Amino acid sequence: SPTDSGKVLVAVAPLSIRSGPSTGDDILGVLPRGARVRVHEVKFQWINMGKNNWVPEKFLRPLMRTEHVSRNETTKTPS
Repeated sequence: SPTDSGKVLVAVAPLSIRSGPSTGDDILGVLPRGARVRVHEVKFQWINMGKNNWVPEKFLRPLMRTEHVSRNETTKTPS
């Protein structure tokens, strides 16, 4: 859906980057685990990272922005 555009996802496993939204398309490279992906387009459960670089959506999860925030807030002690 169009609402997914611009969302940032993170790879939970190494992924083959392909030239199209199908396992039949050519492999262009490998996206390492932990790499961040900005969604340009979604088609058939594949994510277009831009410039026709496609990765399967099922190995990506939303990037949680709160992971690093909550730890630092407890250190606000008056000097």
